[in-house]
Amino acid sequence: FKKLNIPGPTPWPLSGNLLKVMREGFTKHDIEIMKKYGRIVGYFEGSTPVVLTTDTKFIKNVMIKDFNHFVNRR
Repeated sequence: FKKLNIPGPTPWPLSGNLLKVMREGFTKHDIEIMKKYGRIVGYFEGSTPVVLTTDTKFIKNVMIKDFNHFVNRR
């Protein structure tokens, strides 16, 4: 994410940020990192990259306009 200029916590090798997510729970973890890093945050669940956002324009682009580029997402 650093190459893309997306802020976020530094991941651990192999587990990424998953241990902290599991310890705190998804909701608390997401709220905490959004407060710390801003509206668009990148972190890793194991080796899987996750982009977390509250930016409505970005969400609209992913969900509607560029739907076929983002397959198999949660």
